[in-house]
Amino acid sequence: MRTKIKRFALRALERMSGTPLTGDSLMDSISTALPESTATEQTASIRELECAGLIASDKQELLGLTYTLTPKGRHVLWQLSSILPNSF
Repeated sequence: MRTKIKRFALRALERMSGTPLTGDSLMDSISTALPESTATEQTASIRELECAGLIASDKQELLGLTYTLTPKGRHVLWQLSSILPNSF
């Protein structure tokens, strides 16, 4: 399940075209797309993406926690789309 969550999160952030996505919006999107996933799995998956350098987070007073895709994350998405074109 975590692999599906990670792939979905990367694609969701890619669709934002560099605009930060709030943590709440990202989690809501994951919950809608993958209703069988738990909040614990979602949080752990996002944290793993962040630790791997694929996404970056920033906590702002007005927006709260936001996420963006890093260049490394874009590269991984490119690799996934060329290796597994139907995985998204």
